Amino acid sequence: MQNKQHFSNLIYEYFFLRIRFQYYECGDTLPSIDTLCDEFSVSSQTVKSALRRLRSEGYISMHNGRPTTVIFRQTGEDLSDFITGYYSKRYKAFADLNETGLLIYIPLIMEGLCRMNDDEISGIFQLSEQPTTDNLLHFYCFVLQKLDNPLIMNLFWETAMFEGFLLAQKNAGISLYSDQTIRDYLKAVAGYAAERNWTETYKVLFTFQKQTFEEVKRYVQKHISPAPDSEQIPFKWRIYREHPQICYSLSVRLLHEMCMGEYSEAEYLPSYEKMSVKYNVSVSTMRRTVYVLHHLGAVQPVNGKGTRICRIREGDGMPDLSIAPIRRNMAFFFQAFEIIMYSCEEALHITFSAISPEKKNS
Repeated sequence: MQNKQHFSNLIYEYFFLRIRFQYYECGDTLPSIDTLCDEFSVSSQTVKSALRRLRSEGYISMHNGRPTTVIFRQTGEDLSDFITGYYSKRYKAFADLNETGLLIYIPLIMEGLCRMNDDEISGIFQLSEQPTTDNLLHFYCFVLQKLDNPLIMNLFWETAMFEGFLLAQKNAGISLYSDQTIRDYLKAVAGYAAERNWTETYKVLFTFQKQTFEEVKRYVQKHISPAPDSEQIPFKWRIYREHPQICYSLSVRLLHEMCMGEYSEAEYLPSYEKMSVKYNVSVSTMRRTVYVLHHLGAVQPVNGKGTRICRIREGDGMPDLSIAPIRRNMAFFFQAFEIIMYSCEEALHITFSAISPEKKNS
């Protein structure tokens, strides 16, 4: 996850949407680079890369020693057209994304709250004293960061930016929350969490999320006409920002095929070129895949001959877990498993609550 380009793109999209949704208007100043480094937990170079892209596209003015200023102007008609176009192309994804959000985020937020100490819960009370959409966003980040799981934070930002509502300003005409609603919500969550009354905490979270999703549904159905199917943009969890590490999944596939006897008669794997054709990947991807398999102890390069398959009975001890690709993939595995672990119970509960007694008996 610690990829400079990944985070630079994320910061760029965050400010692009906030400017286009008119959270920041022409003449407004963006937070300082130091502030952004703290908020996004990235280096100054990563922030500057995102800001330079915004500058090159005509959204901001950025000069050494001066605040970064928004210079993008748009009329009310431009704003309306952008909002309509943005949501019409995501129309068909909202219902599914909202239902999924209930299953995933509530148990994760509950776990984050359970890990908070009294001082941290007091911080939620402080957020409720200045109820804004920004502080609602800060609340979710504050709680989810307690899980210390980068994959969870990545998923949160991806969904928040896809929906856009947490990034919009009231003058864009799409705010779903009044200040009083945010104040009451944060105070109730903090109050029950301080008492360690998790039953009532859950009820507040579930009710608010459900009401929010209904508001999203009503807004979209009332104001937006769906774009043609060919233009619909599905929600995509872009963990690698459109550059998936195919060698990870291909390594698992090859391991499976070896265990199932796909290469039972072969002593060596086919050449990189032949395997790249078979698995429809580039030769370089095939090389990276074999590199991972080698360090897992599944294959052994032999000079002048190729890549020898190591049978299970030949086990040379533990695989080499020190190389970056394997460690990175293991990190994703554990982070993903944690998401499943916390959300599985919620999914089962809602599923069994929704089915008929006859189906339960069956």
